Amino acid sequence: MKLFKTFTIVIACHFTILAQDKHLSKKKVSPSITSFVAHNFSSASHIRYYQEIDHDSLFIEAVFKFNKEEYSLKFFKDSLIEEEIELEFKNLPLDVQHKIETYLTTSFDCFKILECQEVKLNKALLYELKIKGKKNSTSNFYDIYFDRKGIFKTKEELIVQPIPSLF
Repeated sequence: MKLFKTFTIVIACHFTILAQDKHLSKKKVSPSITSFVAHNFSSASHIRYYQEIDHDSLFIEAVFKFNKEEYSLKFFKDSLIEEEIELEFKNLPLDVQHKIETYLTTSFDCFKILECQEVKLNKALLYELKIKGKKNSTSNFYDIYFDRKGIFKTKEELIVQPIPSLF
């Protein structure tokens, strides 16, 4: 019974984090977005579209595999504003890894890197880390950005919105 409760809590937390995006069928996505993806990533597979609300603005996100890597393109009013490529943290240059780890160990009592991405945002190349960090007995989720040399740029706390539950 204890295992079932733990499993239920993990599943509920997982869906709470993901529930902030709404899946869209291709028919509901602007033709300019779908043709951009088809033209620029012609061999992309497993293309999925999502509607995302971030800071009271509506975005469309295209997520797919291209050249064996996970891509995410974020559009605002049919214009591409962000491109993300999923990476393994261990594949970053060693000096960059060291600088990022130094920042994280001095900023948090403990942390776990959940995801690492290369981000092209407004012609800037950054690394984005999604982490779960604990400081002073309080755990939170964060997006933390570093430049290509591993220098800290900005940190954003992720607010996990509760979803209605039958439990």
